Amino acid sequence: MVKKLLVSACFVVFCLFGSQAQTVKATVGIKGMGIATMPNTELEPTTKVQFGGGGGAFAGMLVGKTLGIQAEALYSYQMASFDYDNGYRSSTYKTTKQYVHIPVCLQLWCGRNFAFEFGYEQAIAMSGRIDDGDTVRPDAGILDYGSLVGGMVINMGKVVFLNIRYVHALQNSYVMMVDPSKAQSLQVSLGFRFYTSRKSVFK
Repeated sequence: MVKKLLVSACFVVFCLFGSQAQTVKATVGIKGMGIATMPNTELEPTTKVQFGGGGGAFAGMLVGKTLGIQAEALYSYQMASFDYDNGYRSSTYKTTKQYVHIPVCLQLWCGRNFAFEFGYEQAIAMSGRIDDGDTVRPDAGILDYGSLVGGMVINMGKVVFLNIRYVHALQNSYVMMVDPSKAQSLQVSLGFRFYTSRKSVFK
């Protein structure tokens, strides 16, 4: 429901601004990212934060000089360690998780070099494994989940840009032992625009 409302709102705003614009700029490129996630599980993570990285491709559109929209397909690999004591034995569990992220963000440009953005991201769980020190097995706690996204884009020239995002899960993202949790992440990305096209429209 939240996803549908966000997508609908982005579409309406984009159309309203787009009808007033006279140029459309389309861009395609790639980006690499680093991720720091607070998993918020019932167990205390050894590292407090789980780290990872990834990358993928994006396609964006800027209507006029102010309003843009960008969709991406990103792969990520994340790792974490958790301490667990059941009263008889204390163990450290190490987890690795792989996702495909599909964020769609509305961008509000404040000049040529800076933009705020917000939107929705769907995380699709690809695989996970957990190591308790004795055995390595598939991690059944890895889940698909949707998130709210907010952040900024900083151009470092015409080709390279820096992207900083905060991602807050709307649904349960992981089950470590018993209680499900909702992750919060900080993503820092470096992007490269490989193709740019500008056309005059809505005249």
